Amino acid sequence: MKNFRIFTIVISIILFIFIVWIIYRYSSGEDIERVEFRDFKEIVDDGVLKVVFNIDPVDYFVYEGSPLGFQLEMIESFSKKYGLELEIIVESDLDSGIEILKSNKVDILAQGIIQSSELDLKIDMTKSIRETKLVLVQRSIDSVGKNIETIKSINDFKSAVLYVSSGTRNLNSFKVFIQDFAKNISVREIDSLSQEQLINMVASGKIDYAVCAIEYAILASNYYQNIDISVDMSLPLNIVWGVRETSPLLLDSLNVWIEKFKESEDYRRLSLKYINKFRHNFNIESEFHSHNKARLSIYDDLFYKHAIVTGWDWRLIASLAYEESRFNPNAQSWAGATGLMQLLPVTYRKYKDEKYSGIESEIFAACNYLSYIKNLLQNELEDSITILKSSLASYNIGPGHIIDAICLCKKYNKDCNNWDNLSYFIINLSNRKYYTDTCVKNGYFPGIFSVEFANSVYNRYKHYLNIIPAKPQKQ
Repeated sequence: MKNFRIFTIVISIILFIFIVWIIYRYSSGEDIERVEFRDFKEIVDDGVLKVVFNIDPVDYFVYEGSPLGFQLEMIESFSKKYGLELEIIVESDLDSGIEILKSNKVDILAQGIIQSSELDLKIDMTKSIRETKLVLVQRSIDSVGKNIETIKSINDFKSAVLYVSSGTRNLNSFKVFIQDFAKNISVREIDSLSQEQLINMVASGKIDYAVCAIEYAILASNYYQNIDISVDMSLPLNIVWGVRETSPLLLDSLNVWIEKFKESEDYRRLSLKYINKFRHNFNIESEFHSHNKARLSIYDDLFYKHAIVTGWDWRLIASLAYEESRFNPNAQSWAGATGLMQLLPVTYRKYKDEKYSGIESEIFAACNYLSYIKNLLQNELEDSITILKSSLASYNIGPGHIIDAICLCKKYNKDCNNWDNLSYFIINLSNRKYYTDTCVKNGYFPGIFSVEFANSVYNRYKHYLNIIPAKPQKQ
């Protein structure tokens, strides 16, 4: 009897342990199942849409502290429709992005991916959100202003080296295309330079040809007068979003929404804002000589009056206004800046003075903002020309990026009071090696355009000093 009781107790204990184990496995299995299965219903219930982006000057970037981008605004519109909070992970490598997607850390892959049969084996792809293509970037005007005979089609090449950034979309297909149909052309893939940096090298005459995505070329054509981007180097390519194969409801919801959104006015606005920007004329000489040599604009007296806030000559402020708006008080930029001085509304409100109104208020706010930037940079820099040019670049992109470049300059033991040294790091804020550095607080930015902006304003200012009197002439 005693042995039977012992046997009963042992069996009871074993049974109890077994039941606890079953409950544990069941509850654990439920949790795993709940986490692994995340389709549109689960996303809506969670209230959070998780997306992986690639930092990009068209699709996802920061401008004067504001997050902007074509794909970002599209995703935000989709999220808003369903009342979802947007959670973003940044990853530039596509393979890593796919792994993040498959591991349920994100719901949508929005890295500017190109639709392809190879990718279709790994993930499900949405309908096209827009098209892109590769184009040839070449000089059309030489250093003395004469037109250059340009390549009209790929068949015009006898022999050439085409420079391509390793980050270029559909790069592998392009290289195969060149090998098959243009054996006299070699493709040189550059890891250390971004597409916008290669375009700058073409414009400056350092290389003859680069191949990049059309949206980068359009963006660059706002800054460089001497480039031609008319030759296509690929067929139209569909840019899509990716989702997991286990998220069919999310895929259907996205496709229905994309189809409808692409017919909307909001989509046309995004296309104009980020993709089809109008080309601006940056021919300094021809525009400059269209003015009376004694006066630059009808606003000269106001530039003269308020430049004192900055401690700089009024003709520098005039050159800045010319670069920003061509002295057009009704100018509007793709990023939301308005008016003669192209201030963002938030910046204008912060630096204006209530005793001024209209154009004078804009000029005062711009000078006041420049004064703030100058004082900020004087804590980091000593050379007057470097402070001036850095202030102009800051006016263009915000001082945070310039502070990042100064930090990098110091970290790499370079003289920050040399503009060439500092501008190198501003330009390379588009280089992953630098913008991911722990010293950089404001992330990626195509800084080459801001360096061009600062140099352009400064160089024109020197012309103004030569020609325009130190005090504005009477009208």
